[in-house]
Amino acid sequence: MNARILIHLDVVHPVTHGRWHRVAYLRRLPHPGEVITMMCGESAPAEFVAAWPMDEPALTTCWGCDLAYRRAIGIPVLPNHPALAHP
Repeated sequence: MNARILIHLDVVHPVTHGRWHRVAYLRRLPHPGEVITMMCGESAPAEFVAAWPMDEPALTTCWGCDLAYRRAIGIPVLPNHPALAHP
């Protein structure tokens, strides 16, 4: 019997430049090297790692993705949202 690894595509968060992003509407896992576009508009080739290396710095949120996600699903955006300070 095989052990299935289930990945919920709504919670896949690509990481670039030390920031975790959101991807709108993944219908499948991208192939390694396939370019994906995050909600903030940044694009990068997909890469898979088993775990975030412990010696890497902590990740931060991509506020552009956060803003786009909130607007897409109707979460109110407060006037002090970090992405609004740097349009």
